[in-house]
Amino acid sequence: MTADQVLRLQNAAPFKPYWILLADGRSLTVKHPDYVSVSGENEIISVEDDSGGVEIIDLALVISLRYGTPPTARV
Repeated sequence: MTADQVLRLQNAAPFKPYWILLADGRSLTVKHPDYVSVSGENEIISVEDDSGGVEIIDLALVISLRYGTPPTARV
């Protein structure tokens, strides 16, 4: 995935929650556009959760972005 693809969802008007699916099978929920930031080099993103925790992610590990219905668990 590219930073532009993340920013397109982040800057959508109106904003709709979306999920970031990672290569290790995890998914991160983005409920608000302020919960995601993209590095100046467009190589990493940081995602904040509702508790204030932040995860730093290499964009190379993002396999897809999903909006609409939540992703289903991978088996």
